[in-house]
Amino acid sequence: MWRPGRVGSLSRCVFLVVAVSLGAAMYVRAPAELAGFQGEDITLKCTFRSDYSDTHRLSANWAFRPKTGGPLESVFHYQSAPYPATEGRFKDRVSWAGDISWRDVSILIRNLSLSDNGTFTCAVKNPPDVHGPLAQTELSVTRRPPSLRFTGFAVLVLLVLLPSALILLVLLGRVCCRCSSTETHSGDYKKSPIEVLEGEEIPHQRATAKHKSCAVCCATCLEDLDHEEYYIPVQQQLEEPVAESHC
Repeated sequence: MWRPGRVGSLSRCVFLVVAVSLGAAMYVRAPAELAGFQGEDITLKCTFRSDYSDTHRLSANWAFRPKTGGPLESVFHYQSAPYPATEGRFKDRVSWAGDISWRDVSILIRNLSLSDNGTFTCAVKNPPDVHGPLAQTELSVTRRPPSLRFTGFAVLVLLVLLPSALILLVLLGRVCCRCSSTETHSGDYKKSPIEVLEGEEIPHQRATAKHKSCAVCCATCLEDLDHEEYYIPVQQQLEEPVAESHC
């Protein structure tokens, strides 16, 4: 027997199934993980796709669950205008960073703290597209490590490598100057004024000039006072026999 009431119920069921199938076209996406540093700002990205182009009734909700567990906390709500949280840990710290025309419902969190570690949930509804999966982002907040790489390297260079290089240069300079000075002394045979011939004065003057130039070079480049003290008595010893010979 045909019953109008049963047909009406069946029609309503079919209508609901069709409405749900047509309205299940909402897709929400967000990065699975994000990392930030304490005291800095971070943008939580969330985008959506809806088959329904009209967005004047669109709403977006952000919620937070701490990593240590607990109930969901309201973070941000958007519906024709942004509505930041008016209480809780995110009060005066969250601002709108999205653009509905670009299907973007992102938010900005300022001055991150270690208590912000947890899961952020982004939910978007655009009637009749009201069914779809939620997007979740796991936020990890840590303290920014001190920049020890450059500082450690600079300390290593200043305290170890640079002094070692300077000491090596000073030692090499002393060795070179002493070697050249020894060669000059060994090749310079002192003669009395009686033995010195007229043609032998030029080589003697060249050797003396070479010895003086080596000492002056070492004293100027290395600024080694000890070497200057070593050179002065030698010069006096070279001049004393000449003076005795004249007497």
